[in-house]
Amino acid sequence: MEALWSKQSQIEGLSQAKLASTTALCLGVGGLGSVVAMSLCRLGVGRLILIDYDVVDVHNLNRQLLFSKEDVGRPKVEAARDALLRHNLASTIEVHHMNIVKRWGEVVALAQGCSVIFNMIDYGDHFDVAAQSLALKLKVPLIQGGTFSSALTIDTYVPGGNPCLVCLTDSLDLEMVRKLNPNLIETLPDLNFLPKNDNPVGRSNVYLCSVCGYFMVSQLVNFLNDGTVTNRFIFYVSSMELVAFPVQGSPECSYCAGSTS
Repeated sequence: MEALWSKQSQIEGLSQAKLASTTALCLGVGGLGSVVAMSLCRLGVGRLILIDYDVVDVHNLNRQLLFSKEDVGRPKVEAARDALLRHNLASTIEVHHMNIVKRWGEVVALAQGCSVIFNMIDYGDHFDVAAQSLALKLKVPLIQGGTFSSALTIDTYVPGGNPCLVCLTDSLDLEMVRKLNPNLIETLPDLNFLPKNDNPVGRSNVYLCSVCGYFMVSQLVNFLNDGTVTNRFIFYVSSMELVAFPVQGSPECSYCAGSTS
């Protein structure tokens, strides 16, 4: 199995050593997080840190691939860890059952030394800003995805920013942006002050979440290969149409215009 894994790693264009030295911080282990975590294990990523405070519910089972009926009522991270043991090739899997918003200071500590942050928390735009701020401060890429109806969106932001999520997102509360600045983000014990979006029912399903999760992992592979990624794209699953956005950062952005040095 080790020889097969090594061969597959070369097919992906990555050396076994580069994969083994990668630490992925996964915020959320739901529909997207399940696919991302399983894919990272199959790639042979060295270390996975999974954080989620939710428990498995019946309505999760149509799309969250790591869980079964026997897992209903269990913490998602514990059920995910047990399921991932059947997919794991060489990864160290570390799980934390905790509320990311309420225990942000602990998340920051866990993020130290990570190679990439996958943000799969459906809390709102300002939480996404916090994740971007932490990634910029730690100089690691941020990869996040979202699904709605028959479409999925992938955002990928590389170390050093420009563009970053902040300068590409309209209607952000400027006071929140100030509080979440990369120079302050590691000092915040919690994010309880963040507003939570009143999100509509997303009508997610197994193939939409799976495609989104696989795209997210492919962005990591592209980054590890040569650092080249598409910052933002939408994929319409029903029509198989992919729309990539040639985005430019704002020179006045307080996040990616030199504030993280």
